[in-house]
Amino acid sequence: MKNIFFTASILCLISTALFSQTFYVKVGAGYAVGTSTGLLMPSTSATTTEGHYGSFGEGILPSLTAGYMFNNNIGIEVSGAYLIGKKFEHEHAEEFVTETHKMWGEGIYVNPSIVLQAPMKSHTYYIRFGGSLGMLKMKEEETETGDSARTGINKMESTGNIGFGINGAFGVQFKAGKMMNIFVEIFGTGMNYGPKQKENTETFSGGTLDPKLNYEESFPTSTANTELTPRLPFSNYGLALGITLNFGKPVKTKK
Repeated sequence: MKNIFFTASILCLISTALFSQTFYVKVGAGYAVGTSTGLLMPSTSATTTEGHYGSFGEGILPSLTAGYMFNNNIGIEVSGAYLIGKKFEHEHAEEFVTETHKMWGEGIYVNPSIVLQAPMKSHTYYIRFGGSLGMLKMKEEETETGDSARTGINKMESTGNIGFGINGAFGVQFKAGKMMNIFVEIFGTGMNYGPKQKENTETFSGGTLDPKLNYEESFPTSTANTELTPRLPFSNYGLALGITLNFGKPVKTKK
């Protein structure tokens, strides 16, 4: 049985090498809106309380991808996308002070994926699906206006840990030269992120930084500066476009 398994493995490796096609690099950018949204913050006034909902995964996503097609139809790729998150803003009004609070996400999504494609004469349809790793952070800024307002900016960052999720896309590549294609795709990422800590990185003029807040799944009730780990929404879907540079054998196409 071991010999049969070893022989089959060698044959698979040989067939993969014989029918391998292309190494490629993709450079692109897109915009994503939030999905699987949650309550990000409330805003209050003397008469109204309003919830603001969304995902910190919303924003601009420039990306760089490296991939390899084993044959005309199957391949693998790893992409990295940097999130420039949309800033969510709300106000909290008190008697003599109005607080303006901004929150947004930043960081990198790393997406290892399987690629399935159907090459045609002038274009290629493809889908990809796989996992997603998030090296992310959530940032906050607070300013005040009014008679008793403090000056400066109070800044917070929630960081640490890695988010785990899924990613997928459906797209079309159009030939733009012997080695270059132009692609457009609809993509999506499903992810919640649980940070490890929250740090006060800057505070109002003349103030003192708050102590670092640690997040834990469970802890003794009397533990200082510790809270339960939140689950921050970083899911999104959107539209991206860019170019693909192909290296290696040309892919055989259908007319």
